[in-house]
Amino acid sequence: MAEEMGKLEKEEYWSDRLKEWKESGIGLETWCKQHNYTYYKVRYWKRKLFPSRLRESFLEIKDENSESNPVLLCVGDIQIRVERGFNPDLLRQVLQTLGAL
Repeated sequence: MAEEMGKLEKEEYWSDRLKEWKESGIGLETWCKQHNYTYYKVRYWKRKLFPSRLRESFLEIKDENSESNPVLLCVGDIQIRVERGFNPDLLRQVLQTLGAL
């Protein structure tokens, strides 16, 4: 299987698997179980092949009706609570650090 392939073949193989997962519309952990892949191995390849996805996905949110309600950002098991008046540079640094993991 993938262990017997060269570097480029492995990258193509895992790129195809990740495309299949994305098209399935189900969570990564569930997809891995259904296809007999180790979750951590698939996650490794996801980060290796698409390392900058988190850093490129900033979205400005404006909620004029909310005076004090925080925004809760969830990425996998990680939750970040963002309060009104937060430091955007600090949030960017935190997200970049998470993206590098």
